[in-house]
Amino acid sequence: MLGETSVHTTPPALDLERAKKWYQEKLGLTPAEENTAGIRYEAGRGTSFFGYPTPNTSRGGHTQMGFRAADLTAEMTALRGTGVAFEDYDLPGFKTVDGVAEVDGQRASFFKDSEDNILGLIESALPFLDRFRAPTCCSALDGLRTAIVSRLMIEGNRRGSDDRRPAANGALRRRAARPARRDDS
Repeated sequence: MLGETSVHTTPPALDLERAKKWYQEKLGLTPAEENTAGIRYEAGRGTSFFGYPTPNTSRGGHTQMGFRAADLTAEMTALRGTGVAFEDYDLPGFKTVDGVAEVDGQRASFFKDSEDNILGLIESALPFLDRFRAPTCCSALDGLRTAIVSRLMIEGNRRGSDDRRPAANGALRRRAARPARRDDS
């Protein structure tokens, strides 16, 4: 049904002008479109988000929007240079060190915008695969990604690769090794 569509997020803003200024000054984003309903921003690979005004001050307490980072450390350094402060968490099973959490072979950091929305940065264990991901779902690209991952896992096993992120590779290895489904009907 919706697997072929693109998605976007809609972070709420108590003060839309304040949010607009924050996204410009802190993240370097300028509006692609503004109207009475809100402000739309464009990001990489055909993605976008839409900030809208609301008197509702309640926030979900979870990450409202995430940005992928090829180099989390470099992005954090650049954002800190604009005054962004990263959140620290010490929860059961989830802890940040210097603003960075490492979970299942991925590194992530979190910060809040001017409207108290939690935004995230995530660095994948296999960031080079992002270049093969299209803005919308494409079975040919999905097949290419699977073939690349399979080949890399085979080559890594032959060489005795000691990847420092085994959880992510293990998950990919299991997916690549799963036999294709047969339709027996």
